Amino acid sequence: GMFLAFAFVLPSVSAQEENPLTPTPESSITPEATPTMEATPEPPPTLEIPLGNETQPQARIQAAAPSSGALSTQINISNTVDESFKSKLATDINGIEHVVWREFVNGKQDILYSRYDGINWSLPVIVSYGSSFNSDSPKLVTDSVGVAHIVWQEADNDHADDFETLYSRCDETGCTSPVTLSDGQVCGSSVYDWKGVDPTIGIDGNDQLMAAWMSYEPGRIYMMYSLWSSSDVPPTSRTGCHVNSGLYAYPMVTGDSNGNFHVAMMSYSYGIYYSNFINGNWSSLQNIGSGLFPVLYID
Repeated sequence: GMFLAFAFVLPSVSAQEENPLTPTPESSITPEATPTMEATPEPPPTLEIPLGNETQPQARIQAAAPSSGALSTQINISNTVDESFKSKLATDINGIEHVVWREFVNGKQDILYSRYDGINWSLPVIVSYGSSFNSDSPKLVTDSVGVAHIVWQEADNDHADDFETLYSRCDETGCTSPVTLSDGQVCGSSVYDWKGVDPTIGIDGNDQLMAAWMSYEPGRIYMMYSLWSSSDVPPTSRTGCHVNSGLYAYPMVTGDSNGNFHVAMMSYSYGIYYSNFINGNWSSLQNIGSGLFPVLYID
């Protein structure tokens, strides 16, 4: 079955963490240098930053595993002196838990990853290493062999207010070098490096991945997407664009056991819209309610 949840519209949404009227990343920086991606980089560094002082208030990533029908004591798996935000969790076929979140590391926003093997949480690894840019909004899924596939958005300095969508895969040995999925590609006729934000990723029953993000182009916001096998590297160019994209934001993609994909997204007028991807084609967007920030799952 399909499960779709979203926040109902209230008279004021100013208290939301992200403003749906202007769905832009929280912050950007002017980097000192443009990052480079090496073809065969060194393994990403494990996190070596001071542990948090539990007497000081801070945001942290907490985890609790069920035990005999009840939740166990919460464990602080980030445990740093800075704030930890936007955690996402996925459990693989072997029951291994995988978590990503946004962390401040040495004054910069990075994406961190940790896994729980049933006994211990691994030391967090910096997924977005090798960049002087701020990273944000991580999402992840796991495949049939227990690999975590992670996407996030990252600031860029090609022009003002520029962002790209990046990808990495992580397992018990570490994480691969980040690669850029959006890379300035466009869906419309205006050829320019428009920002790619609001990343999401889903996986179907055949271990096919779909990553999607929103491309902010003049007068229109397109949902771009890429398709590839979880055992392969992602394509260097995006697979396509959703035919009905418009003024929408915050998509969420999920796959089903039949090899199809489904997406829910919100409009700037606080509508929740649904579409599916079957046999290589997207269905028209269907308005299914009013609200914010849809969450979509297939059992």
